[in-house]
This record gives sequence, structure tokens and C-alpha cells, in this order.
Amino acid sequence: MAIELFDLTKLMFTNHRKFNEVKLSDKARHAFIINRFFAIRFPSNAQKLNVNGFNPGRLVDIWGMVATKFSSMPSWFYTKTKKVDNPKIWKPDPDVARFWMDRFNLNQRDLEDAIKFNPIELKESFKRLEQQMNMNK
Repeated sequence: MAIELFDLTKLMFTNHRKFNEVKLSDKARHAFIINRFFAIRFPSNAQKLNVNGFNPGRLVDIWGMVATKFSSMPSWFYTKTKKVDNPKIWKPDPDVARFWMDRFNLNQRDLEDAIKFNPIELKESFKRLEQQMNMNK
């Protein structure tokens, strides 16, 4: 049974004996991403190991030797990203947007593209449409 990426990296930093028992073919499956993880801290070394024809299982073994210097999973190994909520993006009134999409036979994705690529004109158009809709109430 194949070992998963995060199980392999955990063994790499915490249990070196079991890491050495993992088959080369299982290590080779994750060589690319492990090289990317180590490139965060060791970019020049990772670049030198990033050669076509290099045995990927042995590449992971090399990084395993580097990992022996750590007693636990280092904080730099995994990168965290934050989802940035952009407050500058204009969101139209849902009723006006639904009417606009029905009138032009468009879907939600088309509306999002229109907002993304032409927000100023669309905003003006929606403002006029909203005024017309309010007049009819």
C-alpha cells in the first residue's frame, strides 16, 4: 500500500528509521512536491537537485538526510495562505442582477466576468436599471 505525502513527510522529520524502510517507488511518487517544500528553506540546494534524469526516490532520501537535523516538523515546511477578501469589488443588487441575467439570457458566471472586466459601465447600467425597476413598483 502506498504511503501518502503527509505521512511520508512526518516520518521524514520524526522517525528516520521507518522513513528509511519506505520503498523507493513510494518516495518517488512525492519527490516533486517534497523538493518544492524544501525549496522554501534551501532554494539553491533544491535547484541543484532539480535535474531531469535524477532518481526521484534518491532525491527524497537526500532530503531525508537533511531532515535528520530536525527533531520535529519545522515551521517553515508548510506555507499558509490567507484568503484575501477584496472589498473593492462591487456587488450588484441581487434582484437587478437576476433581471439583467434573464433579459440577456446570461448566467452567474457571465455576470461575474462582466463585473471583473467592465465594472464601471456595468455599475452605471445597473443603477439606471434599478431606477427603472423602482419606478414600476
